[in-house]
Amino acid sequence: MTVTKFFRRYTKILLMVFMSLLLVVFLIGDVLQQMGSKWRNPEQEIGEAFGQPISTTDLRRANSDMQILAQLRMLPSGLNQLDVYLLQQEARRMGVRVGHAEVKATLGSLPNSGVMLAAIRDRYGRSLDSIYDVVGEWLAIRRAAGYQVAVLGESRPRVELAYRDQMQEAVVKLAVLESKAFLASVPEATPAEVAEYFEQAKNRTGSNAEDLLEFGYQQPDRVQIEYLTVDPKAIQIKVRVRELEAERFYEDHREQYYEKVPRPPSTTQPTEEPQFDHVPRSYEEVRDKVREDCRAVKAIEEAQRLMNDIYREARRPWDAASLDDDGFHVMPPAETLVSLEALRDRFSEQYEVAYRKTELVDQRGLQSERGFGRASYLVGNERISARDMALRVKGLMVPEENDQLPALNLYEPSPVLLDQQSDPLTGNPRPYQAYIFRVIQVVPSGPPDTLDEVRAEVTEDLKQLRAHELAGTHAERLAERARAVGLDAAVEEATELKALLTQAEEAATSQPSGPRLPRPRWLESLGPFTPSRAFSRRSLYLQNVGVSRNLPEAVFVLADEPAQAGKHRVALVQVANVRKWVVAELEEVKPIYAGQFAQLREQVAVRSAQMESSHFAQAWFATENIRQRAGYKPRVAEP
Repeated sequence: MTVTKFFRRYTKILLMVFMSLLLVVFLIGDVLQQMGSKWRNPEQEIGEAFGQPISTTDLRRANSDMQILAQLRMLPSGLNQLDVYLLQQEARRMGVRVGHAEVKATLGSLPNSGVMLAAIRDRYGRSLDSIYDVVGEWLAIRRAAGYQVAVLGESRPRVELAYRDQMQEAVVKLAVLESKAFLASVPEATPAEVAEYFEQAKNRTGSNAEDLLEFGYQQPDRVQIEYLTVDPKAIQIKVRVRELEAERFYEDHREQYYEKVPRPPSTTQPTEEPQFDHVPRSYEEVRDKVREDCRAVKAIEEAQRLMNDIYREARRPWDAASLDDDGFHVMPPAETLVSLEALRDRFSEQYEVAYRKTELVDQRGLQSERGFGRASYLVGNERISARDMALRVKGLMVPEENDQLPALNLYEPSPVLLDQQSDPLTGNPRPYQAYIFRVIQVVPSGPPDTLDEVRAEVTEDLKQLRAHELAGTHAERLAERARAVGLDAAVEEATELKALLTQAEEAATSQPSGPRLPRPRWLESLGPFTPSRAFSRRSLYLQNVGVSRNLPEAVFVLADEPAQAGKHRVALVQVANVRKWVVAELEEVKPIYAGQFAQLREQVAVRSAQMESSHFAQAWFATENIRQRAGYKPRVAEP
C-alpha cells in the first residue's frame, strides 16, 4: 500500500488522532503555564528611586550580585539589596564605568582569586564575564564615592587646626576623688527609700557614661534555647582516613610540608640574620603528619555533614509551612515536631551528637555559651551571630519589609550556624563546628515582677549612687577653693577630706579574719599630681583617672577663657563610668611653632585627609544617605 492510499484510507482516524494530540498539547501548556505562574516569584513594585519604579526582580538581581561580592570579600557589612541596587543606579547615572581589564587587574591582586572565581562559577553558575560585570559595577560605586572625596581637599586652616589638636600640650595638675572612698560614710538606705528608687528605675536600663551615673532594672529580652552540635575534636579518633585520601590531601597541601634548611653564609653579601631554604618533604617522610592533618580536616567535614543531615530531618515538618501575617512560619501540628533529644539519640550511632538546653538567658548569656556564642550564619554579605538570631523570634520581634535575615517561630529549627576557627595548616579562619538550635521559651523585656527579685542589687546601687554624689560634693568644694588659692593650696587645706580618705583606706584593709587586703590609694589619687604622660587635646588614658574624653576638652576650654585677676583656671569634671571626680588646674598651654608645623604639615595633612575620607565613606554608604540621594520612596500599600 502506497503512502497516498494509506492517508486516503485512514484520513478520519488520523484527523482524530491529530486533534487529540493538539488538545493534549493545549491542556498541558495551560497547566504548565498555571504551574509556572504559581511557582514563579510574583513581580511586585516596592517603591521608586531616581523617578523610576523598583521591583522585586531588581532586588533579586542585586542580592545575586551581593553574594558574589561577599564571596570575594569586597562588600562592606551593613548594606542590603536595596542599598546595593541604589548604589549601582547612582554610579550608572554618574557615568562611572570600570572595564574588564581593570577588574582583572584588581582581582589579580587578591590572594587566591583564581580559586575564588572558580568556586563562584561552580556555585552560582555564572560566567567569568558576568562576574567581571558585577565586580566592575562595585568598583564603579567605589570610584563614584572617591570622586566626591577628592573634592573635599584640605585647606591650610583645617590642617593647622588638625596640627594643633594633635600636637598642642598643656601643663595641668589633677586631684582625683574616688567614690569608693565614701561608701563607708553613706548610711544604709531604708526599705522605703529602696522601694522608691526601684519605682523610679524599674522601667529603664542602666546608663553609666562619663557625665551620668544612672542605674536601671528593666530586664532584657530573654530566651530559653536548646541546641545540637558535633565537636570535630571529640570524634576525630573515630574518623578513618584511607591511604588514597591522605595522598590526595598531601598533593593539595604540598606547600605546607617542608623542612627549613639553614643556608650557607654568603661571602659576597654577609648578613646578620640566618637564612633558610624551604625544602619540600616527600609524602613518605611526612606520612604520619599528613594522616593526622587529613583526619582533623575530615573530622570537621564529617561533623558538618552530620549536622546538615540533622537539620534536614528537624526542618522536615516546617518545609511546607506558610507564612503568617507577621512573616513567621506557621507552626506545624505538634505531633509532627521531633525533639532535638530524639534527633541526638537517632544520629549518634557513628559519631556522638551533643545536646544542651539553657536556662532563660539574655543576649550576654547566649554569647557566653562556649562555642555556640561564637557561631554565626552568613546571609548574602551579612553575617548574623547565634546570639542575635536567637532573639529574632516570634514574641520578641517582627521582621521588617524586605528583611532577609532568618526570623524563627518557637520550636522552629535554626539554619546551620558555624563557629569559625583558625585552619591548623594555613592559620586562616575557616568553618569549624556546626550548630542548630531552636527557641522553646521567650520572655520579652520588662521590669522585674517584684522588688524582691532585685532588692539586694537596688540596695547596693543606691549606696553607690549616694557615695558618688557625696564625692561630688567634696570635689565641688575643693574646686571652688582651688579657683581662689590654687589646687596645691586647696588640697593642703582640705584636712577634713584627707582624714576621711585615710580612715577609709584603713577600714578597707581591715577584716575580722584572713590575710590583710591591699591598701587603696585614695589619698595618693587626691594628689595633686602632674600626669606622667603629655596632656593633649586628644588624651585618652590618664593616670589615676582612666579613659576620659571630657577632661581634656574641659581643660582646653579654660585656655580660651579670658584670665581673671586672682582667679586660678580650674575645672571640675565627672567621670561617672569609673565612679570618679577630677579637679583639674590649668597652669600653661605650651605654644606651637611655625617651624614645627612646616616640617610636619604634609604628614598632618595626609593623616587629616585619611580621617576625613573615612568619615565621608561611612556617611556615603549609610543607608539613610543612600536613600536620600536616590530620592527613594517606598510603595505605600493600598488599604
